[in-house]
Amino acid sequence: ENLNIPIFMGQQYRASELQGAVLRMQLQRLDCILHDLRRVRRLFEDAVASMPAVEVAPNHDTVGDCGVVLALRFSDESSARTVAEGAKAAGMSGGLPIDSGKHVYTQWTPLLEHRVGHHPDVNPFNHPCNQGLRMEYSAAMCPRTLDLLARTVKIGMQPDWTDNEVDEKIEALQKAAEKI
Repeated sequence: ENLNIPIFMGQQYRASELQGAVLRMQLQRLDCILHDLRRVRRLFEDAVASMPAVEVAPNHDTVGDCGVVLALRFSDESSARTVAEGAKAAGMSGGLPIDSGKHVYTQWTPLLEHRVGHHPDVNPFNHPCNQGLRMEYSAAMCPRTLDLLARTVKIGMQPDWTDNEVDEKIEALQKAAEKI
């Protein structure tokens, strides 16, 4: 079996009936989970407001935000990495979006190589109507985006953190921010 076949974009997967049944039951818990996530995130946002050199990244949908992640922005990548490491040391998930691999377009090999769709006839790069359009992508085509991704830290929030745990994690975040 050849495991070296390059992947392509545009794959679709269907959930099974069993997965749907489990999801249906889990959805009954969703409102409480979202309430707790948003509460924890607000506590972190309030604490970050007093930290120098740290800002909450813009949120363009505060009402619809689930509160799963708090994104913090820094003046440089080194500061972001320092805080991310401090978050990890305190038991939080902390990472830079630039390091997320296939979530950043620079790692979308199928797109950069024009391999979209399971067959050449459904690949928009091959479609006659698209010929003559700008279709050349490079890893350096969005420098501002790459800069923002390298200066941002995403910290995962947990709905079951107690107030004491939140206070401890905020304190750890403050100590990490003091190092920059």
